[in-house]
Amino acid sequence: MISVEKKRVKGCSSPSRWLLSGFFLLASLCWIAPADGNNAGAFLSEAAPTSLQDPPEEPTPDPAEIPPEESSEESFWDIFESGETDAGEVRTEEKSEGSIEEDPGGEDGWVDMEPELIEVVRCDDPAPKRVSSQSRSCSGNGDAPCARWDPPQSSLCRARADRLPEVDVDYQYFGQVDCRSSHREEEVTQIVIHNGDHARGNNHNWQCRKSAAHYTIDRDGTLYQHIGEERAAWHAKQVNQSSIGIELQILRGYGSSCNSLTGAPLTRAARQEGVEEGDIVRELCEPTVEQYLALDELIEDIRSRHPIAEDGVVGHCEVDRPGGHGDPRAFDWELLGLSNRDKLAFVESHDTACTWYHLMEDSFAPDGVSLDDGEPSLESLLE
Repeated sequence: MISVEKKRVKGCSSPSRWLLSGFFLLASLCWIAPADGNNAGAFLSEAAPTSLQDPPEEPTPDPAEIPPEESSEESFWDIFESGETDAGEVRTEEKSEGSIEEDPGGEDGWVDMEPELIEVVRCDDPAPKRVSSQSRSCSGNGDAPCARWDPPQSSLCRARADRLPEVDVDYQYFGQVDCRSSHREEEVTQIVIHNGDHARGNNHNWQCRKSAAHYTIDRDGTLYQHIGEERAAWHAKQVNQSSIGIELQILRGYGSSCNSLTGAPLTRAARQEGVEEGDIVRELCEPTVEQYLALDELIEDIRSRHPIAEDGVVGHCEVDRPGGHGDPRAFDWELLGLSNRDKLAFVESHDTACTWYHLMEDSFAPDGVSLDDGEPSLESLLE
């Protein structure tokens, strides 16, 4: 934002204007018909105060002494460390807005002029071209190779320009699984939370699997973006067009991942460890404090661009049918300022795939308490 100094110009009262008019009329007569032709204009020259004279011109600086401006723009393939492409031009424009109002004091001649220069960043839409039929070889049953585009179908320019400054995003995998997305045709109204692999593993797996999410948050809280929000990623079949998907890295153990460990294998693992099944689920699925913090910032960031209501932040299991994906497991919604009681009441009254939301009963916060109230506090858990 560029601010412009506000200036006010006060007019003169009527008697003052008559005196000044007479003075300048006399001065103009002296200028036009001087007594001595060689002293034309001498009256004004001598009588004009110093403050009205033109200031001396400043010397023009030598171009060689002006340091060159450094560009901070990165090409898209700088991130991928190979090739060259145009990731979308960033054009910065200045828009002027202003207002003129009568002075509230009512004195004749006062005006308020408040011009404001607004920085506008415009991104050219990418013009992707298919450069290969697949990103890597896929050999598993049901695998589908992912085509590669140059530049990607997602707009890196738009992803960066719209971001809140306090949100740090790693773009090293950006656009590599655009084949697992489609053109968005609906307004974004939901954020869907998933359990999944780390960002590198997700990027690798999605190149052969027909699924992907927009973001991944690793266990250390590092946030990665895979697909632009302007595209509909294939992460939750029922709501792909109206949602943004976020994967939280979970752990593997007992010969399986958290999402896959269920039924007899989960019962056997719990018996071997001498613990409850819920303890095994918490061990593998519960997010880290760093993940909660990064997720909370990302949700706020997404809400700055899309109309996400309070009940618009949901788990994958809430928008899937019974028998479908049961994630996120062992998730504490209280730490995002939401209510575990309300979440549990929702899944108990609807047909969903949520089979582990009962674990939240152990972390019910008092009514009205949220992350913003400081209890429970993620920051205190980090200390």
